[in-house]
Amino acid sequence: MHFEQMNDHYKSKHYPKGSVFARLNTENKKSSVILLVMLVLFAAALGAVLIWEIALTAGYAGEGNSESVKIGIILLSITGFFFLLCILGIVFSVKNFRKGVGEIIEKAMISTGLSEEELKEFDRQAMEPSSYILRFKSKLAAAVAEQQNGILTKDYLWLGNTANEIMKCQDIVGVCFYQWSFYVNKRKIWCRSISVLNRQGTAASAEASEENGLAFIELLTAAYPHIHIEKKLLSEGKEYDDWRSSLLSQV
Repeated sequence: MHFEQMNDHYKSKHYPKGSVFARLNTENKKSSVILLVMLVLFAAALGAVLIWEIALTAGYAGEGNSESVKIGIILLSITGFFFLLCILGIVFSVKNFRKGVGEIIEKAMISTGLSEEELKEFDRQAMEPSSYILRFKSKLAAAVAEQQNGILTKDYLWLGNTANEIMKCQDIVGVCFYQWSFYVNKRKIWCRSISVLNRQGTAASAEASEENGLAFIELLTAAYPHIHIEKKLLSEGKEYDDWRSSLLSQV
């Protein structure tokens, strides 16, 4: 068996609260804390600069140096603008930190089109021993790509992507490999991802090695043989978009 099934060891390590959404909420809080600390430090530094600029500008005003006062006001405006952005960021981070599992599920409802009951059913099925843990890349490669393991349950699929694009397996119409690229120091780097498309037009993807991607396709289509498998490696852009349009036109 290429993919391991959900087990107590994996659950205790990755889902100690027995819930995918509880873990996503914990990660959200950690990210909010990191961002909050950075913004507070930056705001403190900008606040110190503001105090210094105010004192300097006031000194120029007392000396009657109008040109320096104008420059001081411009600098105060620029520093004040960034200080205000930091304050707004702090407010946003605090609000984001206060979000609970309910808000995470509400956000997932919007991005997936699934109901609250369906998402809670996915969460329940995800922790069952019959669910599969989907590792699309090696641990090191997944860490570099900041990619989580996905989960395939009896009725639902989540590729582990940050958009939380959870799908009902019966709604999936096609799956393919596609290649995309980015540049590092003017050098073009090619990557390969697995993409899953449902009848609602939502496409979820995850970087995957050829071996793991093929194993996933075999596992998925064994339970849902109606899913169309694209045998050709598609390229990002028009070719991939045409594949999506073609499948959706047949739904």
